[in-house]
Amino acid sequence: MVFRRMAWLMVLPLSLLAQQATLVRVSDVRPYFKGTGAPPAAWPQIAFDDSTWSKSVGGFSTGQWYNENTVLADMPGHYLSLFCRSRFTVSDPKSVNWLTLRIDYDDGFLAYLNGIEVARRGFASGASVTYDTPAALLGRTWGEEIDLTAFTNVLVTGDNVLAIELHNSSLSDPTTALVAELVANFTRGPFVQNVSSNRAQVVWKTPLPADTKLAFGTSSALENVILDTNLVTTHVVTLTNLSPQSVVFYRATSSQGNQAVAGAIESFRTLKTSGPVSFMVFGDSGMGSLGQFQIAEVIRRASPDLVLHVGDIMYSSLDVRGADMKCLSVYQPHMKSTPYFFVFGNHDLYSGTGIFSRRSTCQPIRLPARSIFIRSTTGTFISRRFSFRCARKTRCSRIITWVMTRSNTGG
Repeated sequence: MVFRRMAWLMVLPLSLLAQQATLVRVSDVRPYFKGTGAPPAAWPQIAFDDSTWSKSVGGFSTGQWYNENTVLADMPGHYLSLFCRSRFTVSDPKSVNWLTLRIDYDDGFLAYLNGIEVARRGFASGASVTYDTPAALLGRTWGEEIDLTAFTNVLVTGDNVLAIELHNSSLSDPTTALVAELVANFTRGPFVQNVSSNRAQVVWKTPLPADTKLAFGTSSALENVILDTNLVTTHVVTLTNLSPQSVVFYRATSSQGNQAVAGAIESFRTLKTSGPVSFMVFGDSGMGSLGQFQIAEVIRRASPDLVLHVGDIMYSSLDVRGADMKCLSVYQPHMKSTPYFFVFGNHDLYSGTGIFSRRSTCQPIRLPARSIFIRSTTGTFISRRFSFRCARKTRCSRIITWVMTRSNTGG
Protein backbone atom coordinates (compact mmCIF):
# COMPACT_ATOMS: atom_id res chain seq x y z
CA MET A 1 0.00 0.00 0.00
CA VAL A 2 1.49 3.31 -1.08
CA PHE A 3 0.94 6.58 0.77
CA ARG A 4 1.83 10.00 -0.55
CA ARG A 5 2.17 13.28 1.33
CA MET A 6 1.29 16.42 -0.57
CA ALA A 7 -0.02 19.91 -0.10
CA TRP A 8 -3.82 20.09 0.02
CA LEU A 9 -3.87 22.32 -3.06
CA MET A 10 -2.20 19.59 -5.09
CA VAL A 11 -5.17 17.22 -4.75
CA LEU A 12 -7.10 16.93 -7.99
CA PRO A 13 -10.25 19.11 -7.89
CA LEU A 14 -13.33 17.07 -7.08
CA SER A 15 -16.92 17.87 -6.21
CA LEU A 16 -16.46 17.78 -2.42
CA LEU A 17 -19.56 16.88 -0.43
CA ALA A 18 -19.91 17.27 3.31
CA GLN A 19 -22.93 16.35 5.44
CA GLN A 20 -23.18 15.21 9.03
CA ALA A 21 -22.61 11.45 8.82
CA THR A 22 -25.48 10.31 11.06
CA LEU A 23 -28.84 11.75 10.07
CA VAL A 24 -30.94 9.57 12.40
CA ARG A 25 -29.22 8.27 15.53
CA VAL A 26 -30.17 5.22 17.54
CA SER A 27 -30.45 7.46 20.61
CA ASP A 28 -32.84 9.97 18.99
CA VAL A 29 -36.32 10.55 20.41
CA ARG A 30 -38.94 9.22 18.00
CA PRO A 31 -42.77 9.23 18.09
CA TYR A 32 -44.43 5.83 17.71
CA PHE A 33 -47.90 4.33 17.29
CA LYS A 34 -48.93 0.84 18.30
CA GLY A 35 -50.70 -0.99 15.47
CA THR A 36 -53.91 -1.85 17.29
CA GLY A 37 -55.57 -0.19 14.31
CA ALA A 38 -54.53 1.52 11.09
CA PRO A 39 -52.60 4.78 11.44
CA PRO A 40 -53.67 7.79 9.35
CA ALA A 41 -52.76 7.32 5.68
CA ALA A 42 -50.41 10.33 5.75
CA TRP A 43 -48.33 9.02 8.68
CA PRO A 44 -45.05 8.63 6.64
CA GLN A 45 -45.25 12.18 5.22
CA ILE A 46 -43.15 15.13 6.40
CA ALA A 47 -46.19 17.28 7.22
CA PHE A 48 -47.94 14.65 9.35
CA ASP A 49 -48.62 15.83 12.92
CA ASP A 50 -47.28 13.16 15.29
CA SER A 51 -47.52 15.27 18.44
CA THR A 52 -50.13 12.96 19.99
CA TRP A 53 -48.06 9.81 19.46
CA SER A 54 -46.06 8.23 22.27
CA LYS A 55 -42.32 9.06 22.43
CA SER A 56 -39.37 6.68 22.68
CA VAL A 57 -35.59 6.83 22.86
CA GLY A 58 -33.56 4.07 21.22
CA GLY A 59 -34.92 0.79 19.89
CA PHE A 60 -38.01 -1.33 20.49
CA SER A 61 -38.46 -4.93 21.59
CA THR A 62 -40.94 -7.15 23.39
CA GLY A 63 -38.43 -7.92 26.13
CA GLN A 64 -37.99 -11.66 26.44
CA TRP A 65 -34.40 -12.25 25.25
CA TYR A 66 -34.14 -8.79 23.66
CA ASN A 67 -33.15 -5.76 25.72
CA GLU A 68 -33.97 -2.59 23.78
CA ASN A 69 -34.89 0.56 25.65
CA THR A 70 -38.61 0.63 24.82
CA VAL A 71 -40.30 -2.64 25.79
CA LEU A 72 -43.55 -3.50 24.01
CA ALA A 73 -44.67 -6.06 26.57
CA ASP A 74 -48.29 -5.87 25.39
CA MET A 75 -47.52 -6.60 21.71
CA PRO A 76 -47.68 -10.44 21.72
CA GLY A 77 -51.31 -11.52 21.43
CA HIS A 78 -52.62 -7.99 20.86
CA TYR A 79 -51.14 -6.31 17.78
CA LEU A 80 -48.78 -7.16 14.92
CA SER A 81 -47.25 -3.84 13.97
CA LEU A 82 -45.55 -0.69 15.21
CA PHE A 83 -45.19 2.62 13.37
CA CYS A 84 -42.43 5.13 14.19
CA ARG A 85 -41.10 8.38 12.73
CA SER A 86 -37.71 10.09 12.95
CA ARG A 87 -37.24 13.70 11.85
CA PHE A 88 -33.84 14.88 10.66
CA THR A 89 -32.38 17.92 8.96
CA VAL A 90 -30.40 18.09 5.73
CA SER A 91 -28.64 21.36 5.02
CA ASP A 92 -27.95 20.55 1.37
CA PRO A 93 -29.37 17.39 -0.27
CA LYS A 94 -26.64 17.54 -2.93
CA SER A 95 -24.08 16.94 -0.18
CA VAL A 96 -25.41 13.40 0.35
CA ASN A 97 -23.57 11.17 -2.09
CA TRP A 98 -24.20 7.82 -0.34
CA LEU A 99 -27.15 7.01 1.90
CA THR A 100 -27.41 3.92 4.10
CA LEU A 101 -30.16 2.55 6.33
CA ARG A 102 -28.65 0.49 9.14
CA ILE A 103 -31.41 -1.58 10.71
CA ASP A 104 -31.84 -4.46 13.15
CA TYR A 105 -35.29 -6.03 12.97
CA ASP A 106 -37.44 -9.04 13.84
CA ASP A 107 -39.37 -10.07 11.71
CA GLY A 108 -40.19 -7.64 8.85
CA PHE A 109 -40.53 -3.94 8.07
CA LEU A 110 -41.29 -1.27 5.49
CA ALA A 111 -39.23 1.93 5.46
CA TYR A 112 -40.23 5.27 3.95
CA LEU A 113 -38.25 8.40 3.21
CA ASN A 114 -40.48 11.49 3.07
CA GLY A 115 -43.43 9.22 2.27
CA ILE A 116 -41.67 7.19 -0.45
CA GLU A 117 -41.10 3.49 0.24
CA VAL A 118 -37.35 2.82 0.10
CA ALA A 119 -36.93 -0.66 1.61
CA ARG A 120 -38.88 -3.68 2.84
CA ARG A 121 -38.07 -7.04 4.36
CA GLY A 122 -40.38 -9.95 5.17
CA PHE A 123 -42.86 -9.08 2.42
CA ALA A 124 -42.92 -9.80 -1.31
CA SER A 125 -42.04 -6.89 -3.56
CA GLY A 126 -45.16 -4.92 -4.44
CA ALA A 127 -47.38 -6.87 -2.05
CA SER A 128 -50.05 -4.87 -0.24
CA VAL A 129 -49.31 -4.50 3.47
CA THR A 130 -51.75 -3.24 6.09
CA TYR A 131 -51.36 -2.78 9.83
CA ASP A 132 -52.49 -6.36 10.51
CA THR A 133 -50.44 -8.12 7.81
CA PRO A 134 -47.98 -10.62 9.32
CA ALA A 135 -44.39 -10.65 8.08
CA ALA A 136 -42.50 -13.76 7.08
CA LEU A 137 -40.87 -15.49 10.04
CA LEU A 138 -37.29 -14.25 9.59
CA GLY A 139 -36.07 -13.99 13.17
CA ARG A 140 -33.71 -11.27 14.29
CA THR A 141 -31.08 -9.98 11.86
CA TRP A 142 -28.97 -8.18 14.50
CA GLY A 143 -28.11 -5.59 11.87
CA GLU A 144 -28.23 -5.04 8.12
CA GLU A 145 -26.94 -2.16 6.00
CA ILE A 146 -29.26 -1.27 3.12
CA ASP A 147 -28.04 1.00 0.34
CA LEU A 148 -30.52 3.87 -0.21
CA THR A 149 -28.29 5.93 -2.47
CA ALA A 150 -30.85 5.60 -5.28
CA PHE A 151 -33.25 7.63 -3.12
CA THR A 152 -31.03 10.63 -2.30
CA ASN A 153 -33.19 12.63 -4.72
CA VAL A 154 -36.07 12.26 -2.25
CA LEU A 155 -34.24 14.35 0.35
CA VAL A 156 -35.18 18.02 0.70
CA THR A 157 -33.48 21.00 2.28
CA GLY A 158 -34.57 21.33 5.90
CA ASP A 159 -36.86 18.82 7.62
CA ASN A 160 -37.06 15.22 6.40
CA VAL A 161 -38.68 12.10 7.88
CA LEU A 162 -37.60 8.46 8.05
CA ALA A 163 -40.72 6.39 8.81
CA ILE A 164 -40.62 2.67 9.58
CA GLU A 165 -43.40 0.18 10.22
CA LEU A 166 -42.35 -2.99 12.02
CA HIS A 167 -44.34 -6.23 11.64
CA ASN A 168 -44.20 -9.39 13.69
CA SER A 169 -44.78 -12.82 12.12
CA SER A 170 -47.88 -13.63 14.20
CA LEU A 171 -49.75 -12.61 17.31
CA SER A 172 -48.34 -15.67 19.06
CA ASP A 173 -44.72 -14.74 18.25
CA PRO A 174 -43.24 -13.56 21.59
CA THR A 175 -40.27 -11.72 20.09
CA THR A 176 -39.88 -8.65 17.92
CA ALA A 177 -37.31 -5.88 17.69
CA LEU A 178 -36.47 -2.69 15.81
CA VAL A 179 -33.33 -0.57 16.00
CA ALA A 180 -32.47 1.79 13.14
CA GLU A 181 -30.27 4.64 12.07
CA LEU A 182 -29.78 6.54 8.82
CA VAL A 183 -26.27 7.58 7.80
CA ALA A 184 -25.02 9.80 4.99
CA ASN A 185 -21.75 9.25 3.15
CA PHE A 186 -19.53 7.61 5.80
CA THR A 187 -21.13 4.57 7.44
CA ARG A 188 -18.73 4.70 10.41
CA GLY A 189 -16.69 7.50 11.93
CA PRO A 190 -14.44 9.18 11.39
CA PHE A 191 -12.98 8.79 14.87
CA VAL A 192 -9.57 8.45 16.49
CA GLN A 193 -8.10 5.33 18.04
CA ASN A 194 -4.79 4.27 19.59
CA VAL A 195 -3.74 7.82 20.37
CA SER A 196 -0.40 8.15 22.17
CA SER A 197 1.99 11.05 22.75
CA ASN A 198 3.33 10.90 19.20
CA ARG A 199 1.02 8.66 17.21
CA ALA A 200 -2.69 8.22 16.35
CA GLN A 201 -5.02 6.45 13.96
CA VAL A 202 -8.05 7.94 12.21
CA VAL A 203 -10.67 5.39 11.17
CA TRP A 204 -13.76 5.62 9.00
CA LYS A 205 -15.87 3.40 6.75
CA THR A 206 -17.61 3.90 3.41
CA PRO A 207 -20.46 1.83 1.92
CA LEU A 208 -18.54 1.30 -1.33
CA PRO A 209 -14.83 0.88 -2.07
CA ALA A 210 -13.21 4.32 -2.24
CA ASP A 211 -9.81 5.92 -1.82
CA THR A 212 -8.46 7.27 1.47
CA LYS A 213 -7.45 10.87 2.09
CA LEU A 214 -6.69 12.51 5.39
CA ALA A 215 -5.86 16.20 5.53
CA PHE A 216 -4.30 17.17 8.85
CA GLY A 217 -2.15 19.73 10.59
CA THR A 218 -1.60 21.90 13.62
CA SER A 219 -4.33 24.31 12.51
CA SER A 220 -7.62 24.13 10.63
CA ALA A 221 -5.69 25.08 7.50
CA LEU A 222 -4.76 21.35 7.29
CA GLU A 223 -1.34 21.82 5.75
CA ASN A 224 -0.64 18.09 5.16
CA VAL A 225 -2.41 15.29 3.31
CA ILE A 226 -1.98 11.53 3.31
CA LEU A 227 -3.43 9.82 0.25
CA ASP A 228 -3.92 6.13 -0.49
CA THR A 229 -5.44 5.44 -3.91
CA ASN A 230 -6.31 1.80 -3.13
CA LEU A 231 -10.11 1.36 -3.05
CA VAL A 232 -11.31 0.01 0.31
CA THR A 233 -14.36 0.29 2.56
CA THR A 234 -12.53 0.43 5.91
CA HIS A 235 -10.15 3.37 5.98
CA VAL A 236 -7.34 3.57 8.54
CA VAL A 237 -4.69 6.29 8.48
CA THR A 238 -1.82 6.16 10.97
CA LEU A 239 -0.23 9.48 11.91
CA THR A 240 3.30 9.34 13.31
CA ASN A 241 5.92 11.81 14.58
CA LEU A 242 3.29 13.93 16.31
CA SER A 243 4.23 16.25 19.17
CA PRO A 244 3.12 15.35 22.72
CA GLN A 245 0.12 17.20 24.16
CA SER A 246 -0.59 18.95 20.88
CA VAL A 247 -3.83 19.57 19.04
CA VAL A 248 -4.13 17.87 15.66
CA PHE A 249 -6.82 18.98 13.22
CA TYR A 250 -8.00 16.52 10.58
CA ARG A 251 -10.56 15.96 7.85
CA ALA A 252 -11.35 12.58 6.32
CA THR A 253 -12.21 12.36 2.62
CA SER A 254 -13.00 9.45 0.30
CA SER A 255 -13.74 9.56 -3.39
CA GLN A 256 -15.07 7.20 -6.00
CA GLY A 257 -14.97 8.36 -9.59
CA ASN A 258 -15.12 12.14 -9.89
CA GLN A 259 -16.96 12.87 -6.67
CA ALA A 260 -15.63 13.02 -3.11
CA VAL A 261 -17.32 13.03 0.28
CA ALA A 262 -15.75 14.54 3.35
CA GLY A 263 -16.36 14.77 7.04
CA ALA A 264 -16.22 17.99 9.01
CA ILE A 265 -12.91 19.33 10.28
CA GLU A 266 -12.33 17.66 13.66
CA SER A 267 -9.50 17.73 16.17
CA PHE A 268 -7.92 15.67 18.94
CA ARG A 269 -5.07 16.14 21.40
CA THR A 270 -2.12 13.78 21.70
CA LEU A 271 -1.37 12.42 25.16
CA LYS A 272 1.24 13.74 27.57
CA THR A 273 4.55 12.08 28.28
CA SER A 274 4.31 13.09 31.95
CA GLY A 275 2.10 15.01 34.34
CA PRO A 276 -1.54 14.63 35.42
CA VAL A 277 -4.02 12.90 33.13
CA SER A 278 -7.80 12.70 33.35
CA PHE A 279 -9.71 9.62 32.27
CA MET A 280 -13.08 7.95 32.73
CA VAL A 281 -13.72 4.21 33.07
CA PHE A 282 -16.91 2.30 32.34
CA GLY A 283 -18.05 -1.10 31.11
CA ASP A 284 -20.93 -3.52 30.73
CA SER A 285 -22.60 -1.24 28.21
CA GLY A 286 -24.11 -2.04 24.81
CA MET A 287 -27.68 -2.71 25.94
CA GLY A 288 -29.15 0.07 23.80
CA SER A 289 -30.72 1.44 26.98
CA LEU A 290 -31.49 5.00 27.98
CA GLY A 291 -28.80 4.63 30.64
CA GLN A 292 -26.18 3.86 28.00
CA PHE A 293 -27.09 6.99 26.02
CA GLN A 294 -27.08 9.14 29.16
CA ILE A 295 -23.69 7.84 30.33
CA ALA A 296 -22.24 8.51 26.88
CA GLU A 297 -23.33 12.14 27.19
CA VAL A 298 -21.94 12.44 30.74
CA ILE A 299 -18.55 11.16 29.54
CA ARG A 300 -18.51 13.54 26.59
CA ARG A 301 -19.32 16.56 28.73
CA ALA A 302 -16.62 15.64 31.25
CA SER A 303 -13.96 16.05 28.49
CA PRO A 304 -11.42 13.50 29.81
CA ASP A 305 -8.06 12.99 28.13
CA LEU A 306 -8.99 9.39 27.38
CA VAL A 307 -11.70 6.81 28.06
CA LEU A 308 -11.23 3.18 29.16
CA HIS A 309 -13.94 0.59 28.47
CA VAL A 310 -13.37 -2.48 30.61
CA GLY A 311 -15.41 -4.97 28.61
CA ASP A 312 -18.83 -6.30 27.61
CA ILE A 313 -19.03 -3.74 24.83
CA MET A 314 -22.20 -5.19 23.33
CA TYR A 315 -24.91 -7.57 24.52
CA SER A 316 -25.43 -10.40 24.13
CA SER A 317 -22.17 -10.69 22.17
CA LEU A 318 -19.97 -8.40 20.11
CA ASP A 319 -21.18 -8.89 16.55
CA VAL A 320 -20.03 -6.97 13.49
CA ARG A 321 -23.66 -6.50 12.42
CA GLY A 322 -24.61 -4.60 15.56
CA ALA A 323 -21.31 -3.06 16.67
CA ASP A 324 -22.23 0.35 15.28
CA MET A 325 -25.74 0.64 16.73
CA LYS A 326 -24.75 -0.71 20.16
CA CYS A 327 -21.33 0.95 20.49
CA LEU A 328 -19.58 2.99 17.83
CA SER A 329 -22.56 5.14 16.79
CA VAL A 330 -23.35 5.83 20.44
CA TYR A 331 -19.86 7.10 21.30
CA GLN A 332 -18.78 8.44 17.89
CA PRO A 333 -19.61 12.09 18.71
CA HIS A 334 -16.95 11.86 21.43
CA MET A 335 -14.60 9.36 19.76
CA LYS A 336 -13.88 11.79 16.93
CA SER A 337 -11.93 13.93 19.41
CA THR A 338 -11.06 11.61 22.33
CA PRO A 339 -9.38 8.18 22.29
CA TYR A 340 -11.40 5.24 23.62
CA PHE A 341 -9.45 2.12 24.63
CA PHE A 342 -11.46 -1.11 24.76
CA VAL A 343 -10.89 -4.41 26.54
CA PHE A 344 -12.98 -7.40 25.46
CA GLY A 345 -15.12 -9.06 28.11
CA ASN A 346 -16.82 -12.44 28.17
CA HIS A 347 -19.86 -11.22 26.22
CA ASP A 348 -17.59 -9.82 23.52
CA LEU A 349 -16.18 -13.29 22.91
CA TYR A 350 -19.37 -15.35 22.86
CA SER A 351 -19.93 -15.17 19.10
CA GLY A 352 -16.76 -17.21 18.47
CA THR A 353 -16.48 -16.18 14.81
CA GLY A 354 -12.92 -14.92 15.11
CA ILE A 355 -13.74 -11.74 13.19
CA PHE A 356 -12.82 -9.57 16.16
CA SER A 357 -9.29 -10.85 16.57
CA ARG A 358 -6.58 -8.22 16.56
CA ARG A 359 -5.36 -9.38 13.16
CA SER A 360 -8.75 -9.24 11.49
CA THR A 361 -9.25 -6.79 8.63
CA CYS A 362 -12.97 -6.35 9.27
CA GLN A 363 -12.92 -5.67 13.00
CA PRO A 364 -14.93 -2.63 14.12
CA ILE A 365 -12.64 -1.90 17.08
CA ARG A 366 -8.91 -1.62 16.53
CA LEU A 367 -6.88 -2.71 19.53
CA PRO A 368 -3.46 -1.20 20.29
CA ALA A 369 -0.34 -3.16 19.42
CA ARG A 370 0.34 -3.71 23.13
CA SER A 371 -2.84 -5.73 23.63
CA ILE A 372 -2.08 -9.27 24.78
CA PHE A 373 -4.22 -12.29 23.89
CA ILE A 374 -3.69 -15.33 26.12
CA ARG A 375 -5.38 -18.67 25.49
CA SER A 376 -5.76 -20.90 28.53
CA THR A 377 -7.69 -24.04 29.39
CA THR A 378 -10.39 -21.89 31.01
CA GLY A 379 -10.86 -19.40 28.19
CA THR A 380 -9.41 -16.43 26.36
CA PHE A 381 -7.90 -13.58 28.34
CA ILE A 382 -7.26 -10.15 26.90
CA SER A 383 -4.91 -7.87 28.77
CA ARG A 384 -4.00 -4.32 28.04
CA ARG A 385 -1.33 -2.34 29.86
CA PHE A 386 -1.49 1.41 30.38
CA SER A 387 1.48 3.17 31.97
CA PHE A 388 1.51 6.84 32.86
CA ARG A 389 3.20 9.09 35.37
CA CYS A 390 1.01 10.62 38.05
CA ALA A 391 2.20 13.75 39.86
CA ARG A 392 1.55 14.06 43.59
CA LYS A 393 1.33 17.12 45.87
CA THR A 394 4.50 16.01 47.65
CA ARG A 395 6.43 16.92 44.47
CA CYS A 396 7.38 13.33 43.96
CA SER A 397 5.93 11.22 41.21
CA ARG A 398 5.42 7.58 40.47
CA ILE A 399 4.69 5.38 37.51
CA ILE A 400 1.22 3.85 37.62
CA THR A 401 0.72 0.74 35.54
CA TRP A 402 -2.85 -0.37 35.01
CA VAL A 403 -3.35 -3.88 33.72
CA MET A 404 -6.92 -4.71 32.71
CA THR A 405 -7.72 -8.36 32.14
CA ARG A 406 -11.00 -9.90 31.14
CA SER A 407 -11.92 -13.54 30.63
CA ASN A 408 -14.60 -15.27 28.64
CA THR A 409 -15.36 -17.41 31.68
CA GLY A 410 -17.06 -14.68 33.66
CA GLY A 411 -18.19 -11.04 33.76
